[in-house]
Amino acid sequence: MSREAFIGLADTSTFLPLPAAELSSQPAPDMAAQVDCLKLAVAYVQRMLSTLHNLFAEREVTLFADTPPKESGQVFMPDRPLHMMGSTTATVLYRNGEELLDKHGVNDTVSSSTSMGLMITGEFGPILNIYLQDAARSSLTWSHWEQWNGGSVAIYRNAVPKAKSHYQVTFCCVPNGSGFNLYQAISAYHGEITVDPAMEQSCD
Repeated sequence: MSREAFIGLADTSTFLPLPAAELSSQPAPDMAAQVDCLKLAVAYVQRMLSTLHNLFAEREVTLFADTPPKESGQVFMPDRPLHMMGSTTATVLYRNGEELLDKHGVNDTVSSSTSMGLMITGEFGPILNIYLQDAARSSLTWSHWEQWNGGSVAIYRNAVPKAKSHYQVTFCCVPNGSGFNLYQAISAYHGEITVDPAMEQSCD
């Protein structure tokens, strides 16, 4: 239980401010250099996606739930804050620019269904293209330099409103009368993009 609590704490602390030791004192580049850096990042993604080879990888998903208190007849279920429900390990194939799930390579510790909870796709490249297209039409601003692997990487922050988003959230499942429905919706989102100046020479 302690291990599960720490896993949940780590997942909810992803966007907390970094400690000073991980920040770089390097001054921010001027606006022209910031724009050039982003242009090179976009060109890299487009070039990479067009030449990405067929591959396969193992994807592990950990499912969490936040269960409110519930009373059913004479049975009362107490409130359970964020806790781990189980995990799913699956083999994901990348073939001809598309991701495919190898259903023969699924190991599921969530007893009800391998598709339970939030469903994710695009990790091997497509999501990068969606992110950059949405960010170009929304808010994408310089944030800071960050220390990484003995050097510095450039961090940009973005915020994409729902009206300009192409990021679809899929969740299984939500109650609907006597049954359940798959939930799908375009969602607003925010995040960070990291650009390595060792690869993109005009970032510094």
